[in-house]
Amino acid sequence: MRLALIVVVVSASVFCTEQSPVTTVHRLVNYLRGQSGDSLISDPVRVDTGLISGTSGRSPEIRVFRGIPFAAAPVGELRWRTPQPAPRWDGVRKADQFGPRCMQRGGPGGPPMSEDCLFLNVWTGARSSSDRRPVMVWSYGGAFAIGSGSTPLYDGENLAKKGVIVVTYNYRLGPLGWFAHPELTKESGHNASGNQGLMDAIAALKWVQKNIAAFGGDPKNVTIFGESAGGTISATMLASSEARGLFHRVISESPFWMDVGMPLAEAEQFGRQIATTLGVTSLAELRAKTAEELLKSEGGAPIVDGWYIKEDPSIAFAQGRQHEADVLVGSNKDEGTFFLNAESAKRFGSAARERWAIKQSHS
Repeated sequence: MRLALIVVVVSASVFCTEQSPVTTVHRLVNYLRGQSGDSLISDPVRVDTGLISGTSGRSPEIRVFRGIPFAAAPVGELRWRTPQPAPRWDGVRKADQFGPRCMQRGGPGGPPMSEDCLFLNVWTGARSSSDRRPVMVWSYGGAFAIGSGSTPLYDGENLAKKGVIVVTYNYRLGPLGWFAHPELTKESGHNASGNQGLMDAIAALKWVQKNIAAFGGDPKNVTIFGESAGGTISATMLASSEARGLFHRVISESPFWMDVGMPLAEAEQFGRQIATTLGVTSLAELRAKTAEELLKSEGGAPIVDGWYIKEDPSIAFAQGRQHEADVLVGSNKDEGTFFLNAESAKRFGSAARERWAIKQSHS
């Protein structure tokens, strides 16, 4: 297996403001960029579930399609299951508003929250579906507990102006997105449970493979990129058999690359504890609980379930079982200040010593 690995430290700006945490791509723009043009792709655009109509971006050369469903609403009996196909629609669906954010506690704000949240967004400057521009799919950070593809910080217009097709998407979060339980394990047919957020990420990539050519994108030139939890999702997909063939390059910013997931048995026990806290014992009773009740529990994280994550990614990399891809990995500049709440260099130093028990040396 070929794994080209570049380690960098990047500053924090790419999509729309200098404060954005995604600057890494500036270094790949010339490598990835396609041809620019003045006229926009024709509208409406046909995807596998129907026709959609987008809207103009802030710049006249960019067309934006917001709130495109890439899977069915994961509600009721579909809560905690693998993403199911999105329903078809008749006529032309307006794609001019972001879909709801996935349920979460706190977060950066934006559209209303809902369990019906599996939507994605596309920014394109293509002139026609034959442009075959490089595609970049963004996974947001937020400790697997908060965030969305509609966060203003992740607006894809500036990046799309550089010649790529930008896709952002939502994935399930917290106890709705990273939840294991013995009954779910039995129900799956794969003796596995958990990793619903990762399943959503892979479902979004499958949508890209089916549909991105209609927006002028090249499904054979897909880069996945993300930061923090999103960077970890990108790294994990390098080692997931379910993601094979869905992408070709990876940018992973401030991720975890080892000790990524807890063992399934431990995650199942955690799921039992959540049920006990809520005063229920069965999966049916858990599905009857409201999302708000479930969010009172602690959030989850990736799980070594034997299906979507068969082993810790670091083991796959060490033994050459990862997918063949070019990889850019590093840390976002000043990201540590997020954890230390440092107002100055002096405060940062003292907070770092306090948090990690770093002792000052005296000469």
